[in-house]
Amino acid sequence: MIKCRALFAAALAFALQAGPLPAQAADLYPSRSVRILVGFSPGGGTDLAARLVAIKLGERLKGSFVIENRAGASGNIAAQYVAASKADGYTLLYISIPHTVSAAIGKGLNFDPIGDFDPVTQVSSSPALLNVAMNVPAANLRELIALAKAQPGGLSFGSAGVGSSSHMSAELFRLLAGVDMLHIPYKGGSDATRALLSGEISLSFNDIQASAQLVRAGKVKAIAVTTRERSRILPDVPTIAESGLPSYEYSVWSGLLAPRKTPPELIRKLHEEIAGLLKVPDVAQKFEADGGRAVGSTPEDFGRFLNAEVEKWRKVVQVAAMQ
Repeated sequence: MIKCRALFAAALAFALQAGPLPAQAADLYPSRSVRILVGFSPGGGTDLAARLVAIKLGERLKGSFVIENRAGASGNIAAQYVAASKADGYTLLYISIPHTVSAAIGKGLNFDPIGDFDPVTQVSSSPALLNVAMNVPAANLRELIALAKAQPGGLSFGSAGVGSSSHMSAELFRLLAGVDMLHIPYKGGSDATRALLSGEISLSFNDIQASAQLVRAGKVKAIAVTTRERSRILPDVPTIAESGLPSYEYSVWSGLLAPRKTPPELIRKLHEEIAGLLKVPDVAQKFEADGGRAVGSTPEDFGRFLNAEVEKWRKVVQVAAMQ
């Protein structure tokens, strides 16, 4: 009996020296500053959403959540850093569509965009808008597709760069519509928008809030919304699915990942806190004002979503010869 007690005491002492129990670690989290890496420059949609989450998480958990921008390589510089970081919940990655595009391309990476991370939650989702220049003789999706088929390669679409959200949404459209269009990548979304306004390019897929202002000003024509549901910002504009391409669905989304093997208790705590803050009216309204919605999905649902996104983009990158 004495020997058993001695063994138990020794085991308990070892456990305490090794560190706090998982539940205790979650209760004490965060005990120091948490870094959330964003693979894009400050001021963009992904960055702004990440900053909102960081501020509200800090308020709820009485800790410091700091955004660190490491732009470059379509977000892969930041992703590679986080993939190699300690899985203790103090280095996280805020992602958007290019992360799953990189996974679909599957070349030139020193990390696995899916396998090297644990999903925490999808934070947001919003539609994009298919716009055409005022000099394009098409008022709806059917007319646009007919025009593109009548002039193979004659229509052009602009994007914020190869692999960007605006590029991939257009490539998905090109694949499903069976049309041949010229891709013109620019250094950023603002450059592509200027090209659309001047008539230098025929069409583009843009952020719906910014596009709505141009539509209302009569500077571009709104053809269709990319999600299954119409947008509250432009309720009279139909979706691509209801306009003739029923299988088309595309959303601009963002979410949070942690390095693989992060303690499940920390993943659960982060998810619960983010899901909770996304239900707060002033936070939810910020996403709605941008034409989107707050999500807060479970880690399991977000994982399934990411896998589905990779499969969708894998087909697109093959057709677009991006591999």
